[in-house]
Amino acid sequence: MQGWVDQHPVLFGIVLGLFVLIVVSFVMSWWSGWALLARKFRARDGFTGTRHWNQSGTMRWFAGYRGVLIMGANSEGLYLAAVPFFPMFHPPLFIPWSEIYVLDGSSVVFGHVDLELGNDLRLPIEISGPHTDDLRKAAGPSWPGGLGSQHPNRN
Repeated sequence: MQGWVDQHPVLFGIVLGLFVLIVVSFVMSWWSGWALLARKFRARDGFTGTRHWNQSGTMRWFAGYRGVLIMGANSEGLYLAAVPFFPMFHPPLFIPWSEIYVLDGSSVVFGHVDLELGNDLRLPIEISGPHTDDLRKAAGPSWPGGLGSQHPNRN
């Protein structure tokens, strides 16, 4: 094996890089909860609205997506996707506003918002960056409750 690696170092590097990309993408999908969200909220149709590239978010268990998210919003829901170099095991998601809850303490004014995605899943995501207020504005009156309102799954 070592002889083959010595004879084909570039090819070995490409194969190793692809292997690492696949493993990291798979692990991140399950660790963050993206795979669970995809079971229920996989975007079936094209998204209508403005998309903001190179966004950041942190999902459950501190799974950070730094600059690799594409986010958008419209009156129907929130769109999340991964940049083209990180799409494996991360299909685009479209989550209706009725399945999203804004957690207390969130502040779009200060450039971050904490959400729970999926009424039954309750997966957390902290969205940060310059476009968090744009998401709220795009949602308009459909922006989900929170900040003192009753969570649908809490007593």
